[in-house]
Amino acid sequence: MGVDVLNLQDLVNGIDWIREHLAGRCCIELDVDRQKITPYGTPADIDRLTHQIDAICDYVDEILVYEYIGIMNKPGTIAYAGHPDSVSYYEDYKQAISKNAQEE
Repeated sequence: MGVDVLNLQDLVNGIDWIREHLAGRCCIELDVDRQKITPYGTPADIDRLTHQIDAICDYVDEILVYEYIGIMNKPGTIAYAGHPDSVSYYEDYKQAISKNAQEE
């Protein structure tokens, strides 16, 4: 029996360690920190996470980003789910996307 994909805990192993030891050697699946940064992170935390993802981009074939229902809600949506802060998460995310687009 072989292994097709490693799903490592990046918070335990560290992105730098994963890159140094495994880049180009196997398929790695990582979750963005959805237990701390996604629900409780500051804009600076999100920026740090974005920079970490950028740091590994040269070593990966693709990055898939998805959102759990209720993490973000567009203001005024009729299909609201999640915590009341989810609207501000949505607005912060849109602002970060716009900022990144302007920097490119």
